[in-house]
Amino acid sequence: MDESRGVASLEAWTRPRPWIADGLLAVVLAGVLLPASVDVVVSSEWPPAVRAVAIGTLGLVHLSVALRRLLPRGAFLAACGAMLALVAVPDADGTAIRAAYGTAVPLVLVPSSLVFCVLMYSVAAARPAVDALRALAIGAVGAVLTTARLWSVEVASLVELGAVVWRSLVLLTVVAVVAVPWQLGRLRYLRGQYQAALADRARQEERQRIARELHDVVSHSLAVMVSQAEGARMMMARDREVVAPALERIATTGQDAMRGMRGLLDALDPDTGERAPQPSLADLGALIENARGAGLVTHYAGEPPPEVEPSVGLVAYRVVQEALTNVLKHVGAGAEVEVDLVEAAGALEVRVRDDGGPGLAPAPGRGLTGMRERVEALDGDLEAAAGERGFVVIARIPTRRGT
Repeated sequence: MDESRGVASLEAWTRPRPWIADGLLAVVLAGVLLPASVDVVVSSEWPPAVRAVAIGTLGLVHLSVALRRLLPRGAFLAACGAMLALVAVPDADGTAIRAAYGTAVPLVLVPSSLVFCVLMYSVAAARPAVDALRALAIGAVGAVLTTARLWSVEVASLVELGAVVWRSLVLLTVVAVVAVPWQLGRLRYLRGQYQAALADRARQEERQRIARELHDVVSHSLAVMVSQAEGARMMMARDREVVAPALERIATTGQDAMRGMRGLLDALDPDTGERAPQPSLADLGALIENARGAGLVTHYAGEPPPEVEPSVGLVAYRVVQEALTNVLKHVGAGAEVEVDLVEAAGALEVRVRDDGGPGLAPAPGRGLTGMRERVEALDGDLEAAAGERGFVVIARIPTRRGT
């Protein structure tokens, strides 16, 4: 566990500092490729100034790797300029070179030229399509120039191949050096875009989930508190003794809402400690009693609730909670409500009916939408419409997923 946390912390620290990893990659590539490349330059009979420029050009190619994600376009263009110089410079020649290779060596064939593949991949992986296509076009021009530079039959003696085989090998290699890293880079770019879209979608869904939780936790409690406060205000002048229980219920409901809010915040921030448990069907009796205390004449058999998965129980609880809240809001205290839970055919059916009167239309808002989203997230369905006698909410939630 500590090791995985350490790796995660290291990744979190290096992610906004890509130049660290890229600098290490540049050092590794330079350590592997640069000595042999510099040896060709040093072994040539070029004037010292020309050799110094050639070594500096090779160094620029390797330095570009350290900037490949920090400045992808700039690093790529710098490498392209360096590669153009390597193509244009005369062959490295001299007694030591001919003794080692048998002929003069074009500088574009030194090992450091392979670094161009890394930079082509990097710009294709980091930039949008327009920049990536421009990089491909630049690479194609470079491929043509490199092919022309290596077309000489004399160069084929480096690997002891015939002219036809050599030229075919040059064509395939040059095309592969440009096309393969570019294609891999585009695949990496598209994968990154896909992951970003998934992350954005997850954030949107999390916002919606938080909004539903806030609505479910707060809306019901506020509806009860408002109902009790209005009743207490009307009874103040008639019977003050009735006011005290109403105020006590307001305080109790507010405390429940605060506990629910605290539990939601704990769930959103796992570092705050142990999470508060989510409500389930076992808490339905307390919810019904709370609704009765708010003035709803609620009929519920009170039988032991069916045993279902916690996710199913939570959604069923929220459906009943929201339906009772809507009755309090739109019908008011004194309304009759019937709550039934029936498990059959692999599904839990939740029914909530009120006697609000015919023609009652569902009020548009977050409540019904949140109920429907919760139920549909478990492959269920929800009906909410005016019936012959008030409003009816029916939710069917599969107790076995995929049935």
